[in-house]
Amino acid sequence: MAEQASRRTIIATSFKSWLTSHKDQFRLGVKVVALIAALWLLFGVCFGLHRISGPAMSERLEDGDLVLYTRLAGDYKSGDVVIYDHDGKTYISAILAVADDVIEIDSYGHLSLNGLQISDDIIFTPEQRDLISPATVLRVPSNSYYVLNENLDSLEDSRSFGAIPSKDIKGKIIGLLRTRSI
Repeated sequence: MAEQASRRTIIATSFKSWLTSHKDQFRLGVKVVALIAALWLLFGVCFGLHRISGPAMSERLEDGDLVLYTRLAGDYKSGDVVIYDHDGKTYISAILAVADDVIEIDSYGHLSLNGLQISDDIIFTPEQRDLISPATVLRVPSNSYYVLNENLDSLEDSRSFGAIPSKDIKGKIIGLLRTRSI
C-alpha cells in the first residue's frame, strides 16, 4: 500500500513538473480548443453562411454574394428573407404569407393577399401559366409559409413548390457580404 502511494506521488509530481515546464503550450492548447468549440457553437448551432447562386433574389442578392443567417429565429413574418431546403436544394426567398393567410391569383396573373392586391406586378406570365397551373385561391397551411422570389421570372419558390413547411426553413438572412468583385 505504501508502494502504491509512493507511485501515485511520483506520477503526480511528474505530471506537475511537465505541466509547469509546458504551461504556455498547455494554455495555448486550451485556448485553441475553446476557440474551436465557440466557432462550432456559433456556426453550427446559432448562425450559418451560404453563397448565393442563381438569379432568384436578384434585386437584393446577386450571384456570388455571401449571406449570414441565424438559425435561432423560429417565428417568421411576412417580408423576412429566409433560406430553406426543397428537394435537396437550398433556396433563398422572401416570405409573402404565413399560416392561414389567403392568397389569390387572378386570371391576369396578379396576386392578392387576404383580399388586398399586393402590387400590379404579374406573378405569372401567360407562358408560366401554361407550365404551372396555380390554384386560384390558396390558404397557407399551418406551420407553413408562402415564399416568393424578387426576380419573378424565377419560379423556384412557392409558385411551383407550394407552401414551404417551417421545418424546411434553415434560418433568416441577417447579413450580406458582397464577394463578387473581390
